[in-house]
Amino acid sequence: MEPICIRVKELRLALKLTQEEFAARLGVRRGAIANYEVGRNPPTESVKALIYREFSVSPDWLEYGSGEMFAPNASFDLDTFARNHGATELELRIAKAFFSVDQETRAVFLAQFQRFLAESENEKPQAVTKTPAEMTEDEIHAHALEIERQMLLEKRATEESSASTPGAKEA
Repeated sequence: MEPICIRVKELRLALKLTQEEFAARLGVRRGAIANYEVGRNPPTESVKALIYREFSVSPDWLEYGSGEMFAPNASFDLDTFARNHGATELELRIAKAFFSVDQETRAVFLAQFQRFLAESENEKPQAVTKTPAEMTEDEIHAHALEIERQMLLEKRATEESSASTPGAKEA
């Protein structure tokens, strides 16, 4: 059986945290984490309790290496999930704000994000994979807005192109 020190390091790496970040989340010094990971000192009962609570770690996994790393949750907590995945306070506020608006507004936001990503990657937005019958009214509305935006962009590009062609300004 692997010692607890290996599981402490495995947990930290799974959470993609540095020793400094991991220590800060637990309210201990970085050196303490380094000592746990190399097996110099095992974590105290109070530190293990912090690990269980802060990272939703299964006590059986941390103590004995049995079962899943993370304790099964009866409910999902966005704050804990976001912290466990390294989200900043701003990222957490953005996520909460996103889910606090109605579905239609979220659909518009998602369409905007999709356009931004497509433009930044020099790609066209992904085609809608659902049929209209499978889409919600909000999705249909967002898709219609995207089509309208694309058509306006093409119209402007055509107008700009024809305006810059020789002979087009003769009148």
